[in-house]
Amino acid sequence: MEKVKFIVLDEFSMVSCSLLGMIDKRIREGTGKDEPFGGLNVYLCGDYKQLPPVMGTALYGGVCHSELALHGRNMFDSFEAHCVLTKGHRPSDVIFQELLDRLSVGEVTEEDYDMLSRRFASSGDERKNFDDAIHLFANKVQVALYNDHKLRNQLDESGNFVGDKL
Repeated sequence: MEKVKFIVLDEFSMVSCSLLGMIDKRIREGTGKDEPFGGLNVYLCGDYKQLPPVMGTALYGGVCHSELALHGRNMFDSFEAHCVLTKGHRPSDVIFQELLDRLSVGEVTEEDYDMLSRRFASSGDERKNFDDAIHLFANKVQVALYNDHKLRNQLDESGNFVGDKL
């Protein structure tokens, strides 16, 4: 790691305190330097308003329940500078971008709610357009139920796997 000068962690909203603690410890081992991140420059990129870590405490909030998580939180708190970008550049629909901005800070208006409500697929035919969409679930039980349902749809009447009905 002698030529490495920078570490870039993208999508940092999904990095848990424990994971950042592990990253720090491994970089220290790799560089042989017992200082934060082995003395390397670390950049955290991403939007903290996106998905939080799976089964871990987010860097930007929550209670750390282990020594490693607390170490990671301390590493996060030790960052000396940060840059916050305030303008979104991806959505071309300005009204929808403003809605997303309000939604991310919990300031949804009635107009926002009405706009989002109009985006629901109401008929069965419309919903079929989303059969192959990615699904996000709040817990493992819902994931297992959905996966079981999808797998059962892959069987013919005799219980043989046909594999092309996803």
